[in-house]
Amino acid sequence: MNLHQVLTGAVNPGDNCFAVGNINDEPFTAYASGCDIVILGSDFQRLQIIPGAKHGNIQVGCVDCSLLGGQVAASYGNVVCVFEPVRLLSPKGKTSAKLSYQWQKSGQFVLQSVAHNLAWDPTGRRLLTGSSSLQLWSGSGSDPEDEQADTPIRAPRRHGDVSGNASKVLEGLCCESC
Repeated sequence: MNLHQVLTGAVNPGDNCFAVGNINDEPFTAYASGCDIVILGSDFQRLQIIPGAKHGNIQVGCVDCSLLGGQVAASYGNVVCVFEPVRLLSPKGKTSAKLSYQWQKSGQFVLQSVAHNLAWDPTGRRLLTGSSSLQLWSGSGSDPEDEQADTPIRAPRRHGDVSGNASKVLEGLCCESC
C-alpha cells in the first residue's frame, strides 16, 4: 500500500479550493492541499501532485479547472500559475483506463493583491481573477474579440480590470483596457 492511500491530504478551507475539469470528455478533480495541488481521475485515483515546494511553499488559495482544455489555474498569494495537461506516452500495446496526462506549468502572472477567486471561461482561453479588482487574462496570441480562436492561456495577457488600473504592464505581459 502506498502512503497516499493511507494519508490523504485534506482540502484547504474555502469554497474555491477545489474544481472539476475535463480533458477529451474525461472529468478530473483538482484540489488544494496545503501548498500542493492534487489531481484526481474520475475514479478519484490520484493522478498527480504538483508540489508547493516549487512555488515557495505558499499555501494554495484557490483553484479552478477548464471544462474544455483541462488547464488548471492556482493562486499562491498574489501569484497565479497555469498548468496545462501534457499527454504521457503509454508503453507499446498497453492502454490505460485512467487519464494519461501530467500537468506542467505553462505560465504565471503576478496580481497587485492576493487572489481570492479564479474562473476559466467556457473555452479555456481566458481566466478571470478576483483579488482587490477583477481582471481578465488570456494567452498573448489570442484576440478577445475572436471567438473562433481555441488557443489556451499560456503567456497571459491582461485585458482589463474593473478598478481602472489596467494601464500598467506587469513583468512583460501585455494589457489592454476592456
